[in-house]
Amino acid sequence: MNKMQTYPLPDSASAALKWSMALPPTLLILSLVSVRLSAINLTTYIMNELGTPQFFAIAILLLNLSMTISSPVGGKLSDLFGRKRLVLWGLVPFILSVLVCGLTSNIYIFLAAFFTLGFSYGLCSTMHNGMVADVFGGTDRVRFIAYLTSAQSLAQMLAPVIAGMLADLFTPKMALMGIGSLAIAAWLLVCFCYPDIRYRDKKAQIDFAGIGALVLTVAPFTLALTLGGKQLPWTSPVTVGMLLVSVAGLALFISVENRAAEPVIDFGLFRIRSFLPMAMFTAFCLPAQLLALSYTVMYGNQVLGFSAAQTGAFGILQILAIIMAPMVGNWLSRTRDYRKSFGIAGILLLLFGLGMLFVMSPSVSYITILIFMLIQSLAMNFDLTPNTAMMSLILPAEKRGVGMAFMGFSFYIMNTLASAVFGLILNNVPGGIEYSFRYMAMAVTGLCVIRLVVLKFYIHNPEIPGE
Repeated sequence: MNKMQTYPLPDSASAALKWSMALPPTLLILSLVSVRLSAINLTTYIMNELGTPQFFAIAILLLNLSMTISSPVGGKLSDLFGRKRLVLWGLVPFILSVLVCGLTSNIYIFLAAFFTLGFSYGLCSTMHNGMVADVFGGTDRVRFIAYLTSAQSLAQMLAPVIAGMLADLFTPKMALMGIGSLAIAAWLLVCFCYPDIRYRDKKAQIDFAGIGALVLTVAPFTLALTLGGKQLPWTSPVTVGMLLVSVAGLALFISVENRAAEPVIDFGLFRIRSFLPMAMFTAFCLPAQLLALSYTVMYGNQVLGFSAAQTGAFGILQILAIIMAPMVGNWLSRTRDYRKSFGIAGILLLLFGLGMLFVMSPSVSYITILIFMLIQSLAMNFDLTPNTAMMSLILPAEKRGVGMAFMGFSFYIMNTLASAVFGLILNNVPGGIEYSFRYMAMAVTGLCVIRLVVLKFYIHNPEIPGE
């Protein structure tokens, strides 16, 4: 690594230099996603080995809760100390927690390690995009962000399969530690091949009060949405109490952040043109993804009698993301027409919602469902890559980490909220998934319409200096 090199790199920089800068964030996101998905898939087998299968839901809850809490914290710390330092420090507990999960035979130690795994994942989960935005400018930034999206899709498709094969060959614990070795390779690559870029010259001030208030807000809210209607009735004193604590925590968080010198979530971000509308636009696509990947599979199995192989084929559509993401990135690097890409995404997702609402029935054919699943996958490709690329352009460099982390935070919250709402519909509409699916599709279609309204009036193409 050339210590005299300035960043972002000019478009005229050599291909070798560009790829040497792109490999660390690429391996970072590959390792993070691979370990998280492998951990989720292997935990049920590890729990059976430990003789504690009843703790599986608790483990997943701890993982999701810790990721949600830590994601905005990681973004802010990366702005204060630099993306490289945050990743190097954040990956250490990540690697150690994988090792502990693979070695311990105590369920409580396993759960503590699983919480640490999720927390450290949340710290680092959006760093790959910030790392690319820091070292690349111009058209290269969009192209390499698209390659990262492709790499993430590849990990989502292959990691559970490879982890399962390793578990069959060895043991689930050894499989998890084997996949975890990717994180060690990522740490070494970031340490020795990625530059230490910082935008703050003054002494960093960590907002501990804001972090505490954020935990007080997010933790009970996430617990209430996750447990409500399942382990706890929605009207139970515990559920209502958690929601009230969350509201009080939110009021405290806003008060603390307004006075903080370096707030965890800078409310000034919301004054940046298109920032909040873009966060809403992309977060609102997650219920459609949940409907496609979870409840459409359930409908296919329970109502239509599809085999596991048939519903499993829906996941093969991830290949489309691997192919399409670089194509969308190259197109955007030439046209810079982000609104057009969002428009395509919005229309395609609305078609998916309408299809699920009016076409899904006990007589629908397999090929028809497959077509609508393909439409949903295409919509995501025209949404996620442009969103990250445009965020990297409209956010100031010194706020890039917290801005992108806020996006990840909003995704976690929306996914939890959608899961709670869909679960509420499923548990309260008579007739099970056959009759409740339509109400889920109505909710998704409504959000798709809101997305198009937000795009029409509130999202604008960024002004790019020199163009």
